[in-house]
Amino acid sequence: MSAVGKLARTAGWALLAAVGTTLLTVILIALVVVLLGGDARAALAAIYKGSIGSPDAVTETLIRATPLVFTGLSVAVAFRCGIFNIGAEGQFVAGMLGATVTALALPPLPQGVAVALTLLGGALFGLLWALPPALLKLRRSVPEVISTIMLNFLAVYLVQYLVRGPMRDPQSVDDWSRRLPPFTRLPRLGEFLTVSPEYARLHIGIALALLAAVLVGVWLFRTGSGFRLRAVGLSAEAAASAGIPVARTVLVSFIVSGALAGFGGAVEQMSVIARLHRYGAGEPGYGFSGIAVALLGQLHPAGVLLSGIFFGALAAGSKQMERSASVSYHVAYIIQAVVVLMLISLPANLRSFRFPWTVKLAAVTKTQAVANETVGTDERNGGS
Repeated sequence: MSAVGKLARTAGWALLAAVGTTLLTVILIALVVVLLGGDARAALAAIYKGSIGSPDAVTETLIRATPLVFTGLSVAVAFRCGIFNIGAEGQFVAGMLGATVTALALPPLPQGVAVALTLLGGALFGLLWALPPALLKLRRSVPEVISTIMLNFLAVYLVQYLVRGPMRDPQSVDDWSRRLPPFTRLPRLGEFLTVSPEYARLHIGIALALLAAVLVGVWLFRTGSGFRLRAVGLSAEAAASAGIPVARTVLVSFIVSGALAGFGGAVEQMSVIARLHRYGAGEPGYGFSGIAVALLGQLHPAGVLLSGIFFGALAAGSKQMERSASVSYHVAYIIQAVVVLMLISLPANLRSFRFPWTVKLAAVTKTQAVANETVGTDERNGGS
C-alpha cells in the first residue's frame, strides 16, 4: 500500500473513531441526564450551543482544548515508551510557575523575544520536574507511577507556599502573584489579523499546540530516536537485544514528556490566567485530563489533537449546560471517564486496527531480536 493510501486509511479510521465516540457521548449524556431527572434534549442543546453553536463557543472550545493537547502529547510520549507518567499535572503546574518566574524576572524586551524566553522557562521547569522520577526509576527502580503522583502534590503545595509568601502580590486581596508583564503575554489573533470580534479572544496557543502535535508525530514516526522510543515501549528486552540504549531512551521520554507539559503550562499562564494563584489538590486538572485525552487519542499525536478538541468542546458545553439546563457540569466529567473506560476496555482484536504502525514496529523489533539471537548462537557455535 502506498504512503498516501496508508495515510488515507489511518485518517479514515480516525474519522470513524471520532464519529463513534461523539455518538457514544451523546447517548451517555442523554442517559445520565434522564437518570438524574433532567431534560436530555435541553442538556444536549445547551452542550451544542456552548461548544460549537456560535463563533464565541468555538473560541471557548479551542481555548479549553489547547492545554489538553499539550498534556495529552506529554502523556502519549511517555506511554509510548512504556513509562506511566502520571505526573503531567505537576509538570504542567511547574511550567506555569516557570513561566511566571521568567516573565517577572525579564526586563522590558521585544514581545517576540520575551514570549520565546517565557515559553522556554516553562518548558525547562516542566523538564526539571520530570527528572527526579526519571532518575529514581533508572537508579533505584522506583515505580514512576508513585514518584510522579507524589510530585503532583508537591508542585501544587509549592505554588501555594509561593503565592502566600515570596511571590504574593502585595496589592492583591487574595493569594495571587503579580501579573505577567504585557510584553510576555501570548498575542491574540485580533492583534495581528483582521478577525471578527467573536474570534478576537483566540490566542496563538492553539497554533502552538497544532505545531507541537506535528513535531511530535514526525519525531515518533519519522526519526530513529522516535523508533527507538517506541521499540522500548513495546519490549525493553527486545530493544536491548537489538542494541538500543534503553536507559537513555527512557530518560529522553521523561525529558520530552515533562517539557511538553511544562510548555503547555506556560501557554496557559501566558494566555488565559496571567498570574499564579493558590490551587487546591487536583487543580487545575489539565494533567489528569491529559491522560484521558492521550488514551482516547490512541497515543497518536493526530488522535491526541482531535481528542483534545473533543474534550475541550465537552468542557465548554458543560458550562452552558449548567447555566441553561440546570444540569451540573460535573456530568461532563462522568461522561469523559465512562467513554475512556469503555474504549480502552474493548477487546484487543477490536482495537488493533487503530495501531497499524504498532503491529509493524512489533514485527520489526521481534525480527531484529531473533536475528541478533541467531547471530549470537552461530558465533558461539563457531567459537566452540
